[in-house]
Amino acid sequence: MGKLLRQHRVAAGLTQETLAERARLSGQAIGALERGERRHPHRSTIESLADALQLTEEQRTELAAAAARRRVPAARPGEPSADEPVVHASLPYDLPDFTGRTQEIATCLAAVPSGSSQTIRIIAIDGMAGSGKSTLALHLAHQCAELFPDRQLFLDLHGYTPDQEPVSAAAALEILLRRIGVPDGQLPHELEHSAALWRSRLAARRMLILLDNAVDAQQVLPLLPGSSGHLVLITSRHKLADLDGALHLSLEPMSEPDAVELFTRVVQRPIEDQQGLVKLAGLCGYLPLAIRLAATRLRHRSSWTPRDLADRLRDQQHRLVELSAGNRSVAGAFELSYRDLTTRHREVFRRVGLYPGHHFDSYTAAALCGFSVHDTRDALEHLANAHLLREHAPDRYTFHDLLRAQARDTADREEHASERKAALARVLDYFIAAVQHAHSVIDPLPGMGAAEHNLPPITDRDQAMRWWERERNNLLATVRAATQAQLDAQAVELAKALVPFHSHTGHAQDRHDVQCAALRSARRLGDQAAEAHVLVDLASACHYLGRRTEARTHYEEAITLARAAGSVLVEGRAVSRLGALCRSEGAYQQAEQHMRAALVLFRSIGDDRRAAVTLIGLAMVYERGGRYTESLRAFDEALPVIERIGPSVRVGRSYHGRGLLYRRLGRHQEAHEQFQLALRHAQSLHDREGELRALLGLGLVEYNQGKHQAALELLHRVLDMSHTDFEMIEAEALTATAAVHVALGDHDTAAPLHEEALAIVATHSVHDLRATILNNLADTYMAASRPAQAAARYRQALTHCHEIGLTHEETRANTGLAHALERSKGSP
Repeated sequence: MGKLLRQHRVAAGLTQETLAERARLSGQAIGALERGERRHPHRSTIESLADALQLTEEQRTELAAAAARRRVPAARPGEPSADEPVVHASLPYDLPDFTGRTQEIATCLAAVPSGSSQTIRIIAIDGMAGSGKSTLALHLAHQCAELFPDRQLFLDLHGYTPDQEPVSAAAALEILLRRIGVPDGQLPHELEHSAALWRSRLAARRMLILLDNAVDAQQVLPLLPGSSGHLVLITSRHKLADLDGALHLSLEPMSEPDAVELFTRVVQRPIEDQQGLVKLAGLCGYLPLAIRLAATRLRHRSSWTPRDLADRLRDQQHRLVELSAGNRSVAGAFELSYRDLTTRHREVFRRVGLYPGHHFDSYTAAALCGFSVHDTRDALEHLANAHLLREHAPDRYTFHDLLRAQARDTADREEHASERKAALARVLDYFIAAVQHAHSVIDPLPGMGAAEHNLPPITDRDQAMRWWERERNNLLATVRAATQAQLDAQAVELAKALVPFHSHTGHAQDRHDVQCAALRSARRLGDQAAEAHVLVDLASACHYLGRRTEARTHYEEAITLARAAGSVLVEGRAVSRLGALCRSEGAYQQAEQHMRAALVLFRSIGDDRRAAVTLIGLAMVYERGGRYTESLRAFDEALPVIERIGPSVRVGRSYHGRGLLYRRLGRHQEAHEQFQLALRHAQSLHDREGELRALLGLGLVEYNQGKHQAALELLHRVLDMSHTDFEMIEAEALTATAAVHVALGDHDTAAPLHEEALAIVATHSVHDLRATILNNLADTYMAASRPAQAAARYRQALTHCHEIGLTHEETRANTGLAHALERSKGSP
């Protein structure tokens, strides 16, 4: 066959490379055929060669006959065929640098049948390309070989071999039967008869059979022995679910320590930079094939350090190109899996590779692909079974890092730029609708319609918040991708839709990052109203993060833009939020001016909901300034409106504000009732900030009533839940906890807690809270009989109170200072 092929190629004036290109084969395949290393290529390969060589019908027939498997005269009974000698041990060598897989080996060895076993043991090892399936199977086979004295057979089924068709079950049985000594003349012509003869010849023997690189269960089922005492090891890139009774083992990437050890063994030279090896292993995705290829490159580049190779691999666009050595490459291994897919499954693989997030469900994938959710879910399940995706939770999929790079490279190569952008636009539209739907479940507003049928099933607040938390990082990545792709209107719209969730959960940094990306898009759009809207939300994020100067700048810029655009709504939002910023800084007069101006703006456009929210802000300004009657009147005016038309989160904040007011007036029972209402409301909405503030209020009421243990339990809950997302609440809880310890006589515990709270507020310019904490710390020093230190803190508190007009804390500081000076026999 090889000689004839070469004659036709030379006659046609073609090189091996040219023929390979025309026949869509590799140059290596052509060379192997002409040298006789491959004597019986698949029929489709012969047809491709004949077409490329433009052979006549007679020449085609001659070439096909030369490539066909020929029957030779039957040998005498019991003798091997002339073509294939009897084989007793055909296992390829076990890699001397085999590393890791300790748990997998232990699991498999425990399943190996003993000498008296009455069962057959089938171990099916599946995993993604390059995960080390064949290496592990061979290592296991060599460890078990002595237990199977009759034969140890290895057969590559070529499920995924370049330029080679998978071996059919019939052809595989023919090879196996020859290897155990069945003469050609006795080989059956039917698959069923071949399988029966195979099972018959294996009876009463103990054999180890390694079937490597299977394409599916149907390929290997006829090859399984029917008698006990055998061990069959099977490897495949597919989960072989149809192999009933088998031990199924799915290989994951290696652990970091094992990956580093394998790298060290393969590189075969001392590496001092162990941290560099750790980084390299991570860049290889802990995939054994990638690690071997990278380590081989490092071994043959003696001047390279791990850092040099890491710099090459860090470039995601070229990482797969770098992971190659000789004729082997990670990309080539992945490509074989990809080419085995149907057209529809290839399309899904490419398009989910375009997803900017990390993990996704079938609804997100359907939007990317433009297919139905049902069809997309089927495709995702197939990709997961083929180990091209990983399903880490029900209907939640992710890529191995290197497979994600492969999917994106393939999409760049096979999808037009317009289609890639359209896929991102579809997922943006989906996320905008899904976020709005989830928010409508948490905080329904009048006029909201029913959800579209292609959105995830979110029917209650718990589901909505779980969905949001799952998608949180993906949504941020999607906004950034939209800005980068200049899908600006959708970037701004999605950022706007995300604001309520960021507000509910306190993820201020996420909110900041989302709005920064959206601001670039809004400015590119040239839409002043949209830009002002984004600036308000960016300023709110800065406010939460304690970056108050930035927040003020953004609010003032938003006001200017909103006025220029004639957007009363956005101007009102900016002015109202600027008032809230002033209130938090203790600038109560300015806060009142801004909030009254915002109230006029909202009422001028008939926005009762925002007007009511602004009234709540005014009530809180009045409360902090000691204007309790006006505060209660504002709460009473706003609450019925908020309860009727929302937003629901503000209902809880109203209860909380009234609780603060009643506590200030010494009406502790009424304060307790309002804080309880606020707590239940916040918990029903998954409003973390509202829940923390309500718990803090309840703790302070318990403290005021002398219930110190109950107060500590509530305050500790606040501290456990607040962390860095709500630093101001944490500071309030710390100073309140310290006050309880003072009441219990534990001054040594109290003072450091006050100091910790001061350290938090010092970086946030929260003057009113700072004054409160200073007074609390001074009280602690007085209780500990340290009047000089107390006087110093009271004086600091007075300075802040004078600056911001905080009357009740000023009175407290003056009274405390007088007592401190009297006790220390000093003078003011």
